[in-house]
Amino acid sequence: MNREISKYLRRVRRGLACFRKRERLRRLDGLLRAFAADCPAPDYSRIVEAFGPPEEMARTLMREVPPEESAAYSRWGKALKTVACVLLVVSLSAGWIWGQRSAPASIAVEEIIIIGPEGNISDAREVHP
Repeated sequence: MNREISKYLRRVRRGLACFRKRERLRRLDGLLRAFAADCPAPDYSRIVEAFGPPEEMARTLMREVPPEESAAYSRWGKALKTVACVLLVVSLSAGWIWGQRSAPASIAVEEIIIIGPEGNISDAREVHP
């Protein structure tokens, strides 16, 4: 019973684009619990039948939200996503720079051994940074 109510409330909560979601859902939670007390073993489909789909219930609850609050919530969400993206770019850049600085410098060494006709060996070494 509690699991089905929680599932319905979670889905309604996802559809709310406002602050103080918990306060707005308290009243609905009370109605759902009263319904559960009256109806023996309500499953999710019975809850949806009695209260409507969660998306529709969320739209109903959003009608009570002032447009200014909804707009502020939208701006807050966009700002939060922007900050997260900036932090991601900064941390990836810092990691790349740190990796470049702490990596050992690679040096290619070419070694050529020349054996002459008399059997003498000469060594030539070239270093390429």
